[in-house]
Amino acid sequence: MPTAGNEVRYIIPLLPALPHTAARVDLHCENQQLRHTIRLAEVQLERDFTQMKLMDTENGRLRKQVHAKEKRKAEKRGTAQGHARLMTGAENLDALAEHDFMKHWKEVMKELAPIFKRIRKEINEHDKKIAAAAAAARKTA
Repeated sequence: MPTAGNEVRYIIPLLPALPHTAARVDLHCENQQLRHTIRLAEVQLERDFTQMKLMDTENGRLRKQVHAKEKRKAEKRGTAQGHARLMTGAENLDALAEHDFMKHWKEVMKELAPIFKRIRKEINEHDKKIAAAAAAARKTA
């Protein structure tokens, strides 16, 4: 049963607790009923989790579509001649310069990605060596 916000609460009907003087057979019966209730709750939670994952996948796909449309619109808007008449000459030159800069910046970042990856790996290895040396120092102390 959903409640306010993102919180979902399930009401699981349970029998009232047995008195502390209950017979062993009654306790066994109650235990079996509780196990059955747990199995039913497990199935329902599995269904809900699967549905949530499917909805997350669908939402991700829809977000991708929306952002792709926005990106295409932004690219069209960026330096199209139809919009240049609304800008001053300096604004138009700035927009064109920014567009060229971003285009070249993306190319530079693509070329540098493997180098950055290698540097990151070297830093991680160095950090691991420092941690290992610190651990060894603690053991000897």
